Amino acid sequence: MEWRPDFSGFAEKDYTSDQVFSTAFTSLFATSSLFIFVVILNARGIADFLGYSDHVEYIIYFAIILGTDAVSAIFFARLRQQNKVLTFAGLKILNIVLDIRFKLVLYSGLVRR
Repeated sequence: MEWRPDFSGFAEKDYTSDQVFSTAFTSLFATSSLFIFVVILNARGIADFLGYSDHVEYIIYFAIILGTDAVSAIFFARLRQQNKVLTFAGLKILNIVLDIRFKLVLYSGLVRR
């Protein structure tokens, strides 16, 4: 048996694909939400430690971007496992375009301050 360190390796075993996806999504959503919550609660201290005392919002934005990116990864892994190549590629490109657009809007708003 070949070792595969990704979602599709588990989905091909005795578990159903839906069980694996549900477990992965639930755990990633819970840990990402907890991460975002903890960072938001401690944003001031983290910003002070990193030398961004005047820009606590940077820390919050970072946590939200990191958390949502982690959760979205499980959806792309499922598309890969289901061999939906065109859907995967289209959504990945859309994800990249929207991500760049969001960051440009965010950056332009921060530059104006």
